[in-house]
Amino acid sequence: MIDLRPAPIARRALALHLGIGEEAICGIDRLEEDWGIDPFDLLVVASRIAQIANVDIALSDLGDVVTVADLEAVVQKQRQARSFWW
Repeated sequence: MIDLRPAPIARRALALHLGIGEEAICGIDRLEEDWGIDPFDLLVVASRIAQIANVDIALSDLGDVVTVADLEAVVQKQRQARSFWW
């Protein structure tokens, strides 16, 4: 069974993109400085998250994302918005 909580989804997508284990990724990790995630990589990861979590993540949602926790917050916000409308 796939864990669909925001944190595991974001970390799983990052881990898959980076080819590492999820346990290596922490919420305080900075995407670019700690993991080398550039804006294009972030878009790829966000696309993967959107597919897994069945949410819409716009490019504008990613503008302030610096850490893993920021990315998790975007996922949570989009999931809440989706559940509000459905």
